[in-house]
Amino acid sequence: MRILDKLSQSKDFKFLSSPGFNATIQTDSIKRINIAYRYVMENFKDQIKLDDISEEVNMTKEAFCRYFKRKTNRTFMEYVIRFRIGYACRLLMETQLNVSEIGYESGFNNLANFNRQFVKLKGLSPKAYRNRFLD
Repeated sequence: MRILDKLSQSKDFKFLSSPGFNATIQTDSIKRINIAYRYVMENFKDQIKLDDISEEVNMTKEAFCRYFKRKTNRTFMEYVIRFRIGYACRLLMETQLNVSEIGYESGFNNLANFNRQFVKLKGLSPKAYRNRFLD
């Protein structure tokens, strides 16, 4: 342990790569995630295809899926669903739209899937969610 402590305090070191190398990798990585996030924000109401988003970030579909999971600890489609459910929660709180309208407005093209995903993430139905927070 003392050796590690001495090494960590040492001012005598040499970089193994050029200073800009690591910063460039991190910057490119952040750019790709930001492109993916922006793409979801702009397109979540429509059908989102992995082919389209992977093209946006200049990666193969498989590479993008691995990359996104590694960076966010969830799959891209899990992220899209969470984003849509978050938007639906906002609509439930701020509008008088009925649940089916909110489901479709949030990007779900199937009411049963909307309800299933909502319950899975929030632990209660959209209607119960609205009632709980508006009462």
